[in-house]
Amino acid sequence: MVVVREAAVDTGGRATRPVSSVAPQRRRATRARGGRIAVGIAVAVLFVVGAVGALLGPILALRRIEVVVRPASVRPDPGAPSSIELARQSGLSLGTPLIEVCGSCAATRLDRLPEVRSATVRRRWPNGAVVEVVLRTPVAAVTVGRDWALVDRAGRVLAVVASPPANVVPIEGSALQHLPAPGVAPGAGLRWGAAVAAALPSSVRAAVAAVDVEAGGQVTLRLEEGTRVELGRPGALAAKMEAVATVLARVPLSGVATVDVTVPSAPIVRAA
Repeated sequence: MVVVREAAVDTGGRATRPVSSVAPQRRRATRARGGRIAVGIAVAVLFVVGAVGALLGPILALRRIEVVVRPASVRPDPGAPSSIELARQSGLSLGTPLIEVCGSCAATRLDRLPEVRSATVRRRWPNGAVVEVVLRTPVAAVTVGRDWALVDRAGRVLAVVASPPANVVPIEGSALQHLPAPGVAPGAGLRWGAAVAAALPSSVRAAVAAVDVEAGGQVTLRLEEGTRVELGRPGALAAKMEAVATVLARVPLSGVATVDVTVPSAPIVRAA
């Protein structure tokens, strides 16, 4: 017969539990923790699924496109695209989940339009997009058959219209033999004429009937009264325009054939 004796252990007066009762309690605690973790994972998965569903569903879909055009104008220039046309050209589609709207892609499509100087497109949560467009402003016009090509200050053709707006200046002359299509880089003659048209002060613009650009780069202003203002090459335009404005303000044009401001500090007035 084998006798097992248990050695006495000093517990310092504390109650002790049999060793056999500790293991089941630990297993129950482990199972409880595992259950709580499983519930937490399930809740997280449901949350993620719900969030993805909301982002890709109709609740957060594109429902409104706001188009902001600058410069703002009560009476848009002929040939300028409307807000509806800009929204269409952006490629944005109503009903698209807003998370899938690519603002940079839409802006790139708008930047390709000849009338657009720059464009930005951004989301506006929860259901909108904002399209901001800066348009090129026409400063001159060139005849194309019975129509007119509108040109900005860089000589870029923006559009072809039946009649130009009142605030643009016609460009004529032998330097305009080849008119580029809208959006295509202009030739030197068109750039020179457009630069002169853009530099005209309002007091001079009202008196100008046309800007004449010759093949050699010589630019002349043809005034409504018939007087011709010789600018020479299109350089030092600010000084030349100041000289023209001074002559027009001080000298009666009746009987004046030409005004030469090729040297803006010493303008010459020639009688007919």
